[in-house]
Amino acid sequence: MPISAMGTYWPTIKRLIEAKPSSILEIGSGSGRYGMSIRDFLEDICYGNDPTDPSTWKIRLEGVEIWEPNLRAPAHGFYYNETHLADGRDFLKDAARDGKTWDCVTAIDVVEHVPFDDAVAMVDNMLQVAESYVLVATPYGKHLQDDKFGNPYEVHQFTLYEDFFDRWLPRLEQLWRVDNCMLAVLWGKNPSGLPPPKADVFQVVDMLRDSRLRVHRGMKLRGEK
Repeated sequence: MPISAMGTYWPTIKRLIEAKPSSILEIGSGSGRYGMSIRDFLEDICYGNDPTDPSTWKIRLEGVEIWEPNLRAPAHGFYYNETHLADGRDFLKDAARDGKTWDCVTAIDVVEHVPFDDAVAMVDNMLQVAESYVLVATPYGKHLQDDKFGNPYEVHQFTLYEDFFDRWLPRLEQLWRVDNCMLAVLWGKNPSGLPPPKADVFQVVDMLRDSRLRVHRGMKLRGEK
């Protein structure tokens, strides 16, 4: 959706604050809401910088957006160091091939907009270009959506549940379920800032029921349809 779901907004910002990244690649930057929030919260909380003064900023922030009208939003011209008009699938594939890396890579409400196999390839490539963390937020369960505001890329291509992330269990640190959406936090190539995950478990955070579960790796989860 153009501005992403609110359910995973705070968990995403909170996890980025904990990660304290030096650089962020945002796939599907949309109207730039997360870019603004990254400057407002991370620059201040992580580094004590003025969110309104670019000369003090320490985080390099790049956005990738496929729909050109979204790049006209004022946030892109101010909060991002660089924005790329590109298909995230192609951008990530090229970046992985060229050996480019960022500290954190995010895809907030993005992968459900491409075919299933393309979504898997996107996350695979995100893990290749992320040094510390990958954050992937998606709808939870069946959420039909057509094009919105003339943007054909807004169509939802498939339905996601927790087991979408089974193929990356060795890299999965946390899986948040918030209302009707999910946020997966995966370890990059060289995670820093937090201790490495235990080999046999990962954490599922179900904010809908205000519970945290330690789940054995390899166990498939499935919520209500």
